[in-house]
Amino acid sequence: MRMSVEVATEVVTYLSVVSGIAPVLQMYKSGDTRNVPFLFFVIGELLASSCISYGLLTENPVILRINLVVLFFNTSYILVYLHVVKSKSAALRQIFICLAVIVSILVYLHYFSTSKQQSIAIFGTILLIGSSVLNVTPALDVWECIKQKTAAGISIPMMFAYLICCGLWLIYGLALKDFNIYAPNVIGLATHGSKAVAILMYGRQSHLHKD
Repeated sequence: MRMSVEVATEVVTYLSVVSGIAPVLQMYKSGDTRNVPFLFFVIGELLASSCISYGLLTENPVILRINLVVLFFNTSYILVYLHVVKSKSAALRQIFICLAVIVSILVYLHYFSTSKQQSIAIFGTILLIGSSVLNVTPALDVWECIKQKTAAGISIPMMFAYLICCGLWLIYGLALKDFNIYAPNVIGLATHGSKAVAILMYGRQSHLHKD
């Protein structure tokens, strides 16, 4: 049972990551960056980098494999966004903060971590906080829907993919009795589920005009 959930979780995670292709491709074609969850990609980059380190420390090939794929796609999405967006200062500032956090973590572990187990515990805490923050960011899209009175900016493939992904990670975390895994996905189900509510409330008709 656990193996089946693990395999399903890995496959759906890959599908969730590639679901970002649709809004990024639309952005590239239209030149309109407003409906692209850039902050979600940046935080995902930070989280994937931490997960890769965690996977190496714990010698867990599944975590390592998943997050190498996540890192590749999020890097691609970020580079396309930087190519398209006209004012790059805000985006570059977010990327700089992300890199600063990663470097700070690595420096701290290098100089202050006394054992492998301590490093694993530190990364476990980072993953809990990072995953929680990542799963809060879709609420920003919902707030935008409320302000604009339309859910036109919500990517339906991403919404459904991440709803299923969070659900499976929740089940997997509960099976392992690992709070660091299941807790953030309760948040994810709530925020991605609120996107579905926004679509039902406001519909998909665009009320925005191009700049």
